[in-house]
Amino acid sequence: MSGTRIVLVTLFILAAFSSSVFADVGVAKALPGLGNHHLNAVAINSTGFIYFAGNDGVFGVYNPFTNHTTNLTSRVSGWVGTYNINAIAINGSGVVYIGAEGGVTHNLGVYYPSTNTSVGLKNNVPIKSLVVNSSGAVYFGIQNNGLDVYIPSTDTVSAVYNNFKTVYSLAINASDAVFVGSADGKFASYNSNTGVYQGLDSSDPGDWLSTSYIWDVAVAPNGKVYLTGQSGKMGVYDPATGVSTDLSASDTGNWISTNDIDAVVVNSLGHAYVAGVNGMFGIYKPTTGITSDLRSADAGNWIGTTEIRRVAVNGLDNIYFVGYSGKFGFYTPPDDPLTDYQWSTVSWFVAETVAHSVAYGVYDTEYACSQTAQFYVEPAVVNGFVKKLNASTDQTGTYKCQNSTQGIIRITNTGTVGINISAQFDQVTSGVTMKVAMNDSGWQNSCNGVCNKTTCNLQIKCLVVNTTAVGIRYDLAQNATQEYWIWADFRGVAGTVSPTKGNMTTTAVKYGV
Repeated sequence: MSGTRIVLVTLFILAAFSSSVFADVGVAKALPGLGNHHLNAVAINSTGFIYFAGNDGVFGVYNPFTNHTTNLTSRVSGWVGTYNINAIAINGSGVVYIGAEGGVTHNLGVYYPSTNTSVGLKNNVPIKSLVVNSSGAVYFGIQNNGLDVYIPSTDTVSAVYNNFKTVYSLAINASDAVFVGSADGKFASYNSNTGVYQGLDSSDPGDWLSTSYIWDVAVAPNGKVYLTGQSGKMGVYDPATGVSTDLSASDTGNWISTNDIDAVVVNSLGHAYVAGVNGMFGIYKPTTGITSDLRSADAGNWIGTTEIRRVAVNGLDNIYFVGYSGKFGFYTPPDDPLTDYQWSTVSWFVAETVAHSVAYGVYDTEYACSQTAQFYVEPAVVNGFVKKLNASTDQTGTYKCQNSTQGIIRITNTGTVGINISAQFDQVTSGVTMKVAMNDSGWQNSCNGVCNKTTCNLQIKCLVVNTTAVGIRYDLAQNATQEYWIWADFRGVAGTVSPTKGNMTTTAVKYGV
């Protein structure tokens, strides 16, 4: 089955904001959130979706293209319960790792956007921060201990360095160096590729950091590392010189005062945005050496004196932030007065096609099953009773095209959208039961497999396929394949002079329809 639909996708390459009352500081706007729960973590994936989380185990995702927030709390509640979520990190494949204060079963878990499912991974001490390196290793800072790492390929956790107090912040640079900020002014770097640890506590001339807690760290495009902390402490570490420079006095008029600076993020221009206690929000520009006050950007004073806990930046240099009392919003910077922007709209017509192909099992280069050659032949002794019968290439039953390592058919999504697959026969001979699974180990004496929008367990269980359509795969991605094992069970099948036949039809429809 195939079909085509034309969809218009519009991309705004550049957008120049018109002047307004906030033209000098930009605009901060509130977004649909997750109620009044305190929010502690925010991260943005490669497609621009914003994941955020907080107290009481709340977890959600904001789609900036539809201005809609989806509450995903129920997806993670099975392992995290109502414990506070403190950190989120996203790997290169879009998988979301979640770190919590505690959990019903785990406090490190993972959310898979492709399947809308989540599982707990490890039960450790309370997690305060998370980052993922280029190879997928998940580093996490823990309370009253130090830095650990989780390796997904081996499902193991090991200690990296445990001579820290609580590790409140982690950041990673392009070379996979992990920068660590913790309690008591502890600051360090760890190269996750070479295993080299370097303490940076003495990089602050005059000991300006002293024992202040480091609440957040962020890597700039030029490799410098910004760090923020208690009592208005703020600085920048230059790996080239090994010096951490004090920027605490860069706020002209001392508008930050002694407020804790909870969060920092750096945009593509190298501007560092800082936020924290009492609604504190500002920008540090290295070209001027000044941290400017942006608190007036929130029209109607909707942020007020609410503490902003974490910030993140997307590919358009918009700043997303989360805070206490459910505060969730974004900040759009003003146009750079030294840059002239023009915008244009580019449109693409994308054809949506629904299509699939079916390939068949092969005995060898000479013998193969095909669309018209799939024989389920009872071996001796012939009595009309047999279980888990594999398909053969002909009526002799000699050449098996399905075995323990090869299924009878392989379905490929040859269209341009995800598809759901169903199967059914036009007729099944009396006494024959046809069973389907995604693995040879899926055969069961009595099939109780399930394959629907939320669960598909055909890797370990089977489904009976008869004259009523039954779903055998949901959301098969474009160009993806799925192999199937199909067996015949004979229970009192009558003998015939020639084979009886039935046609199995596989049908594809667009996923979500």
